[in-house]
Amino acid sequence: MAKAQVPNVPLTQPKRKSYFPFEFGMRSQPDQGVGAFNAINAHCNKDGHVEKTLGVELLKEILGVAKITAMYKLPKSDGTVQTIAIYKVDVDAPDPSFYVMRAVEEDLTVGTPIGPEESLTGLVTFTGASTAVTGVSTKFLSELAVGDWIYASTESGFAAQVESITDDTNLVLATAYAGVGASTAGKRAAVHFTGSQFDFCKLGGKIFVSNDSTTTPLYNFNSTTLTKIANVTEKIYSIATDANRVAAVFLSRTDFSGDDIAASNDFKSGTGINRFGTYGSSLAFPKAVTEGGDGIIIFAQVGSEGHKVRGNAASDDVASDTKNPSYSHKGSGVTHPRQITSGSFFTYIGNTDGVYELNPFTGKTTELTDVGSVKELWKSLKKDFVALGYDPSKEFLVVMAQKYGQNDTMLCFDLSQKKRPCWYSENQYNSCLATIGGNLYGGSSRDGKIQRLFTGTTDQGGSTQLFRYRMEKDGLGGVPFLKTFRKFVVYNEMHPRSKFTARVYLNDDTIPIFEKSFGTTNAVRGGSTIEVYGMYVFRLGSVLIDAVNNNIRLNQKNARFNRISIEIEEKSSRPFKLKDIIIEYKSRGRFVRKFLSKDLS
Repeated sequence: MAKAQVPNVPLTQPKRKSYFPFEFGMRSQPDQGVGAFNAINAHCNKDGHVEKTLGVELLKEILGVAKITAMYKLPKSDGTVQTIAIYKVDVDAPDPSFYVMRAVEEDLTVGTPIGPEESLTGLVTFTGASTAVTGVSTKFLSELAVGDWIYASTESGFAAQVESITDDTNLVLATAYAGVGASTAGKRAAVHFTGSQFDFCKLGGKIFVSNDSTTTPLYNFNSTTLTKIANVTEKIYSIATDANRVAAVFLSRTDFSGDDIAASNDFKSGTGINRFGTYGSSLAFPKAVTEGGDGIIIFAQVGSEGHKVRGNAASDDVASDTKNPSYSHKGSGVTHPRQITSGSFFTYIGNTDGVYELNPFTGKTTELTDVGSVKELWKSLKKDFVALGYDPSKEFLVVMAQKYGQNDTMLCFDLSQKKRPCWYSENQYNSCLATIGGNLYGGSSRDGKIQRLFTGTTDQGGSTQLFRYRMEKDGLGGVPFLKTFRKFVVYNEMHPRSKFTARVYLNDDTIPIFEKSFGTTNAVRGGSTIEVYGMYVFRLGSVLIDAVNNNIRLNQKNARFNRISIEIEEKSSRPFKLKDIIIEYKSRGRFVRKFLSKDLS
């Protein structure tokens, strides 16, 4: 997680007015707010227009994987970046399943980190110049995974990777065995994690990987080899970097490692001011830790604390008081490290109560899901496996939650705008999120796909990206007054081969009184950009002469209403931007024209 910096912008105010997507548009008090429930893949940009959000782009699919459990990044010394993925290996044998870690290079090859040597059960036979490996009394299904490095104990210099596993006594290597061949004890040089909760932090050109295993809870990884960290024999639930130390959350406390852990691979190494110790936290059962403020932030299910390891001025030792006295947060916390992410200035958390922006220096929070339809949407979602991520290239905060299943719904907040406009997207399926190479990536919750967000033209289900904006129910001219709907005008920018659908709902009707699809009739082409500025006029009522192109005349009676809702929907692999909607209606004997947007450029 990126370390938060000292804020140089004002904090978001706790109470926010209506702002999405048209600040001075038509909306009643209960619907004021971010409007996420009515905006699907519809992002309100800095110009005050609503544009279609880009979809996903596939980076790599690891076949035979049920879901990606955790992801992280490792910048290598050659300037490239590895994408680290951890996933569960489901086995057919009765033994417990396990998790493995794989490293995806920029050329999309997938590597298996070399790990400490582990003995295999039974007698294994390797044959020179052959890919076939057989065993007697072996347990290949439960002790190996595709991609693991294995070798004969008598020929340790000829390790080979597993291509496929047929059954407990037969497997196939990715390349022909280069040794002479032997029937002997087999060895595995790949880590199988027995814990199921993972976290990462970066220190000294390496990343540290934790899991809630009692035997091997902490490793470091240098882009090729996973090395076990000594003197850790308890489950670790979360880790973070505190200067040159690793902070680790255990069941009832949070410890810090010795100052030279990156070099020594020993959690308890060092003496005096460089020794390991325990943070002076009052949180009885911490759940997660992240970099923040001038050190770390420790989270419990309720509340959090800021801490930092400091030297004791009176002795050559670390100070017992690590707590930041200016930090105070007593509100809802987290139960898992995936519920936390860091932006450029703030830390963000998501829990059953809502999504919060937290000042990492003071602990003050602002809820981002506190008003309008986004509040109702958050209430309707299942938050058992909430995951947060930050896209620095777009300044988007992304929150994954569950509507139908498998973390299928994505809420997005634009952090570049003071009022944090929000929208949502369905059919996304991300179990975990990670910032890699300056962009946000998602690990699939239903297969082995790793995908870059906000770059492609489809959702994670492979369907064309849908844009839908529905204006909230309004109180035009005051709800009690009966009004006559005359027409509405839609201004947009769209590809000449695209089309969109407009629907009009009156009062509390769920069936539109008007629904029609429209396409462009002209195009403007310039260079590599193909775009059209479209202005479409949809009219209800008597036919009037209008000079606007594409004037749609509908010969039906004037519609009378108290409340109105207009929906614009577009589905294609092309960009789409909604610039304005204008409503014209008659109220108490006079015509009124309302611009929904605050800014039409």
